[in-house]
Amino acid sequence: WWSGWWRSGLGTDLGVPTQHGVLGLLGWILFGAGGVMRSILLLAAIPVGAWGMSRTLAPMGSRRASAVAGLVYLALPVGFNALAGGSLAALVAYAAAPWLLGQLARASSSGSFAGHSSLASATLALAVVTALTALFAPVAALVVGVIALGLVVGSLVAGNLRGTGRMLVAGSVALVIAAALHLPWALSLVAEGGQWAPLGASGSTEPGTTSLVELLRFDTGPMVATVLVWGLFVAGAYPLILGRGWRLVWAIRAWFVALAGWGVAWAAEWGALPVPLPSTELALVVAGVGLAMAVGVGAAVFEVDLLRHSFGWRQLLVVLAGAGLICGIFPAVGAAFDGRWSMPRGDYDDLFDSLLVDPERDGAYRVLWIGADEVMPARGWPLDATSSFALTDDGPPDNRDQLVAPLDADTRRVRDAVREAATGRSNRMGRLLAPAGVR
Repeated sequence: WWSGWWRSGLGTDLGVPTQHGVLGLLGWILFGAGGVMRSILLLAAIPVGAWGMSRTLAPMGSRRASAVAGLVYLALPVGFNALAGGSLAALVAYAAAPWLLGQLARASSSGSFAGHSSLASATLALAVVTALTALFAPVAALVVGVIALGLVVGSLVAGNLRGTGRMLVAGSVALVIAAALHLPWALSLVAEGGQWAPLGASGSTEPGTTSLVELLRFDTGPMVATVLVWGLFVAGAYPLILGRGWRLVWAIRAWFVALAGWGVAWAAEWGALPVPLPSTELALVVAGVGLAMAVGVGAAVFEVDLLRHSFGWRQLLVVLAGAGLICGIFPAVGAAFDGRWSMPRGDYDDLFDSLLVDPERDGAYRVLWIGADEVMPARGWPLDATSSFALTDDGPPDNRDQLVAPLDADTRRVRDAVREAATGRSNRMGRLLAPAGVR
């Protein structure tokens, strides 16, 4: 990071990702134990997200609401599917989304969140969390925008605009501060002639591979969400029916945050977004944080609003909502016995070790990777509608290859050479790639 040279593609002197500097510093603190650092990043994301979800509802003054929200968020398949699929960007977003939602709620200073934080402190905290999220995927920083959009639309539907302007100010200023914290790398994302690839995935996946029902059930990976997950929808709908005052307002806002997440995921499935997502789970974490908040608000409604009514259908609705909550978290409890959450037992280093040469013995070289986006070991650039290509130095990729610079003229020649060979216009692919050092 300090050298100013970024090995992305054939190399560039654009601003190097801040991630390289941060991970390099953490590696130095851990005495070079990169494996330990990777394990910490992977394993900490899930509990940090659940803890953040419980902290988000703390201003409501209900321990039951905080505990329920954290439990629901932990039970959703989205985090564990991101873990199994190796999507570090989605994992980081899973850990950060509750904190982003919590700071936006505090910035609003409405309802039970009034007086818990000043606009300045909430904005600064929001900026720091956004900047940390963007370390691993710049597009993940847009999570704060999707959450803010859901809160604003939910406020309009609820007929309560109190704090809406403060949330918009906090979100906008936080994004500016987060971009400033990533200088000079942030400038490379808008470099002249650059493409959108640095912000998102390598290319685009086949549209419509995941149905809307599967998205609503968070069913996008090996941790299968059974029909029992619909129980969480029942529990989340409970505060919409019985909630009063600020509890009803925040329940509506939470549901629109969830709808915003599902909407972005659905749009990404059909290629309707200007920026492709590294994984579907990146959008589903927003849906998950909204649904968990709605269920948590339901616990606060149970403690306050239900006591104002005598025994009747409302109490029976509580029983139904409680049964839905138990059914919704049951699949996660069953999947926990596996212990690995469907993660693979090896990585690309093990898989390709026998195929690649030793750079210290045979000299430096590059590897050209071509494949479908969902199985590419490195971030790259679009090759066609469903596949991409990437370049790595001296063997398999590492974390330095998970972010890419804008496609420049030299790297574009590599792409053109692959396209010529793939379409039969040339049978001299080796000669065309040799100047790039591809062995």
